[in-house]
Amino acid sequence: MPNGPGRRQLLVGIASGAIALGSGCADGLELGDTDNEDDLRCRDDHHRYLTPEFEGRTVVYDEQIPGVSLEVPAEVEELTDFTVTLTNSSNHEIEIYADDRLAVQARGDDGAWYTIFGVEKDYEWTERTEPLAPGDERSWDLHASIHDSGLEHYAFCSTPTIGRYRLLFWGLPDDSPGDPLALATEFEIVERQDDENASR
Repeated sequence: MPNGPGRRQLLVGIASGAIALGSGCADGLELGDTDNEDDLRCRDDHHRYLTPEFEGRTVVYDEQIPGVSLEVPAEVEELTDFTVTLTNSSNHEIEIYADDRLAVQARGDDGAWYTIFGVEKDYEWTERTEPLAPGDERSWDLHASIHDSGLEHYAFCSTPTIGRYRLLFWGLPDDSPGDPLALATEFEIVERQDDENASR
């Protein structure tokens, strides 16, 4: 048996940290009207916004919780690939859902965050979990483009243009007290540099 708290204790600690966050550190997601089916429709008839999945979730940032870190490059050039990495930085095993549970939000002019990521309309989430050992990572490759998110089953519902964004990981099992969580980290999408300018 490994030393240190178990998975449930870790999640209790995370939830306690979320409850203790002040205004601006944890906030509800700005979402559409889930009673209106058209409001859930993404840019095509094959995807929908990740609205129902986020109802009641609390957003926390990884520097404010122990044992888990979420990394995205501080700057991502538009129309390029970037990697998202979740790391178990604790000294004990944790569990995460086996399927990919990510979302991307854009910060609006009003300072609120708006979900711009969608999932296939008929996609069904699994309840299967898998262990993440101390020091282990799980990574995802995304593409900052309306045409191809880089992640199977997902699509950008609106064009990820130059601006401020945050990546959300919501793959922690919801067996902790309080609201379920979404782990967040922020990044910028910046203008793409062509090869000629990059070499100067």
